[in-house]
Amino acid sequence: MKKYWIIPAAVIFLAAAGSFFFLSGRSEEARIKKVLQTLCQMATKRPGDNAAAAALKISRTDRIFAGTFTISISNGMFNGQYNPTQMTSELARYRNVFNEVEVEAQDIEISFPQENHAQALFTGVLNGSTRNGKSLSEARDVECSFIKTDKGWFITRIAIREIMEK
Repeated sequence: MKKYWIIPAAVIFLAAAGSFFFLSGRSEEARIKKVLQTLCQMATKRPGDNAAAAALKISRTDRIFAGTFTISISNGMFNGQYNPTQMTSELARYRNVFNEVEVEAQDIEISFPQENHAQALFTGVLNGSTRNGKSLSEARDVECSFIKTDKGWFITRIAIREIMEK
């Protein structure tokens, strides 16, 4: 009878070890994708969003942006260097242009050019309608740089990748 306790003990040990690694061992890629998902959630505006919900949603910029970061969008109203506080007001201004808007990051490819630095290339998709009734549906190639600190991954640069036009 004593030799049969080993099997249940081994199963319990393996289940506990698996749970620990599953819950605490998210990959660096998954953490970066979570930052991009949070950014998309901040930029998305649903038809029923009220001012309080919007303020709460965009007040988390310090959780995803580095202390100073750069945005480079050709002919964009957001070009320049920002800090998270400035980005909160820019996001509020951006969301005010739309009745509703959905922003997604698709086909994300992540690389790690050096330790504690990452680069994400993805397709940024924007679908929405402006306050003046114009519908928008656009997709752009986006390049995003990250730095890792003891608090997680933070965006240091967002740029639209320029594609040659004829």
